Amino acid sequence: VTSDPSPQFVTFRGQTGGDESVLLLESFPKLPRKGTKHLTMVKLTVEFCLGATRQSDPLKINKLNLWGCDLDNVDCLQSFPNLRVLSMSINDMTTLSAMAKCHNLEELFIRNNKITDFRELRHLSRLPKLKILWLKDNPIHVNTERSLYRARVFSHCPHLVKIDEHDVTDEDRRAAEVLRRKQAPEQPEPTNQAVEIKTMANVNNLSQKSRNIVLGFSSLARTLDLQQLDNCLEELQLMRQELACASGAAGPI
Repeated sequence: VTSDPSPQFVTFRGQTGGDESVLLLESFPKLPRKGTKHLTMVKLTVEFCLGATRQSDPLKINKLNLWGCDLDNVDCLQSFPNLRVLSMSINDMTTLSAMAKCHNLEELFIRNNKITDFRELRHLSRLPKLKILWLKDNPIHVNTERSLYRARVFSHCPHLVKIDEHDVTDEDRRAAEVLRRKQAPEQPEPTNQAVEIKTMANVNNLSQKSRNIVLGFSSLARTLDLQQLDNCLEELQLMRQELACASGAAGPI
């Protein structure tokens, strides 16, 4: 399936032939929201899916079409690790966390839901087989400029080959790479205090005589410019090599 499998385009009927079961919920039962009139909510259950597909083993279900079912909770999808195609378009989903363990998922259609945060895509970032993702008509799509939207989606899911109705392009990949670089935290330069703490930790492992020499050199080094310090280090390296040769244990400083 490469286009959003809403009922008017693709019809998945329960079938038990072979190792495949498919579920189409055209008349999913509606449950009233607490304290709210005229609105409905649905929590998908493993039992319902198994009953609708006439299966006793969740591992044998690899396609589900839950298009337009007012779903806002599909946590039970974690019980279907062999799902390959999942249609969740036109529901009330606000999170993608339930898909995080569907490691065999290849195609996910979740357009026209209520995904407002790009960080939800982190739940899909470890699904290596996911190649097709439809997210359009969610708030993250509607409220974001097109090129930035595609870059942000691809930066979270670099294994995708298709985002919505368009294939991933080299331009999408470049934009995502630029975005990742901007978002990567810079490594702070070590402060003088941090350097001094590290130095002291190393010094404490030395003998008293060696400790005095190192601390003396450390104090002297702070008074030198870079050229003078380089000269001192070169001299120390030569001395180190001479001592190593004399003892028959040459090695790097």
